[in-house]
Amino acid sequence: MKYIGLDVHKDNTVACAISAGGKAVMSAEVRTNAAGLCEIHQRMHGAEYAVMMESSTYSYIVYRFFLKLGVESHVVHARSLKMITDTDKKTDILDAERIGRCLRLWKNGEIELSMSYFPTEQEAELKDLCRYKEELSNKLGDEIRRIRSHMHRNCWNCLRSSRTSRRGSPGFSCRGRSGTITP
Repeated sequence: MKYIGLDVHKDNTVACAISAGGKAVMSAEVRTNAAGLCEIHQRMHGAEYAVMMESSTYSYIVYRFFLKLGVESHVVHARSLKMITDTDKKTDILDAERIGRCLRLWKNGEIELSMSYFPTEQEAELKDLCRYKEELSNKLGDEIRRIRSHMHRNCWNCLRSSRTSRRGSPGFSCRGRSGTITP
């Protein structure tokens, strides 16, 4: 089993593989896209491995990529990796190596880490649909309020109880600024 720590950025991802014995056996810097991440997968030569990365905006792409390959993937909260953020020597390669070592220790039960929840693609799509429905509902409410405000400004007295006009046909009477309007 190998443990791969990933330091994910917008354009590049740095990977460091840690052996079961705790030694760094592979380091690579690849593009944060399907081709670059596939290179990491190919370098494992079919060996069993797990990946872990720090939670960030760009972690979604990498996390979902490895999940689709069937690789055990984890995203850890940044506060759990305080030893990385508080260090004086901060490079992407060292960060990836430390994340890989933390993954190994966590899998062996030697340390506690707080993992982030990442929704599945289906859950994310449903969430997007709910947001869109809420947005449309808010727009409809805004239009209703705008129409009511217009009616309030431009009609002095809307008589809903009066359902007949001067000619005796059904309708309503509204007394506006310019006089009486009866449909």
